[in-house]
Amino acid sequence: MRSLVRQDCQDFEVLICEEKGNLVELKDKLWRKSKGDVLIWMDDDITILDTGWIRRVLIFFKQNPGMVGYCSRADVPIAFRDNRDIFKHRWFHGIYNWLFLDGMLKSWGYISHCGVNSIGGESYHYWKEGADFLEPSAFALRRSAVEKENGFDLGYKGVGEWCDVDLCYRVKKYGFLLYDSLSYVCHFPERDGIANQRLETKTRYENYCRFADKFIEKTPRHYLYRSFLKTYFWGKQKGWF
Repeated sequence: MRSLVRQDCQDFEVLICEEKGNLVELKDKLWRKSKGDVLIWMDDDITILDTGWIRRVLIFFKQNPGMVGYCSRADVPIAFRDNRDIFKHRWFHGIYNWLFLDGMLKSWGYISHCGVNSIGGESYHYWKEGADFLEPSAFALRRSAVEKENGFDLGYKGVGEWCDVDLCYRVKKYGFLLYDSLSYVCHFPERDGIANQRLETKTRYENYCRFADKFIEKTPRHYLYRSFLKTYFWGKQKGWF
């Protein structure tokens, strides 16, 4: 909240969800109560250092009528990176990148043909039109596009992983997604709270399969990734990872 109070543009309303429950249902309920033409979802572990961030988001939407979604990069400080699966086991990144990500591990907003998302980290000196997805921890969509798709798919369970990417894929039919690597927010994922719910690996795997069944071509590499993911989550539940 302090990050939002410091913004030099105050032409926005803030809706805070303090309920417990299925996160995708709570996300969906909240945007329907809002009034703005641009919807921004932001996790509570996000800090905005740039006092002009909201203004920048609104300018991008105003100047790009064909744009339906925006995000800046979400930088995770080194001390917090092991709190997220995607940053752990860095020794495995090379083969993971080659096998599942077409060498695009550090691209921005990229999902490979076999259905694996990149982690970002390449050059910070451009923005990318036509991104495949937006950073789920802090992203913005044009309200009209969200309304046409009737919001989130409520079939996603638990912590709701992949529900944001699912919505991004559906609104792309109305325009492009822009990934702005020139701007950033800070993401401080913790081990407690939602992070503990991530140990509920069954729904995490089911959420991925729900997304993949809708949008990803069923190739041998895709099924290999599913097997890898299922094995990883099984090992994580056992406490091996």
